Amino acid sequence: MIQGKLLSYGDDLTDSNRIRKQVLVDELGMISIDQVYENNNESIHVIVYEEGNSSIAVAAGRIRYDGEKCIIDQIAVIKDYRGKKYGDFTVRMLMNKAFTSGISEVRLYAPENVSEFFKKIGFDFVKNYDILSNYEYENMHILQNNVIISCHFAKKMK
Repeated sequence: MIQGKLLSYGDDLTDSNRIRKQVLVDELGMISIDQVYENNNESIHVIVYEEGNSSIAVAAGRIRYDGEKCIIDQIAVIKDYRGKKYGDFTVRMLMNKAFTSGISEVRLYAPENVSEFFKKIGFDFVKNYDILSNYEYENMHILQNNVIISCHFAKKMK
């Protein structure tokens, strides 16, 4: 079973910071080390653990409320654990937190090469949005009513 943990300001964010740095800074060069820590105190974080082994954190992400909307960012899955639905689970935990808190819309800025991943969950394009000079990002959003339930998770829910 996949295990996920929600964390916020005051909790130990070591695993979240480590995974996001390893993937987004060291491996992909998408963000700077400063961006890993930026907005940490205003964010809710998710750490996902490998099936059957709660001591190995394999994915992380976070969501923050900017006063108008919730924004998911810095979704990261360690390379050896990709393709196992950990990223999907991370995003869905963050969306669930927003929707159960009364937020009706969640946004994110997805690199073009992973925008299809978010479309499968139910995110739609809003417009192109260039955040960083190295990557073209897609401005995407999802409304609570548009969440697509994954067959993988729907089977487990029955």
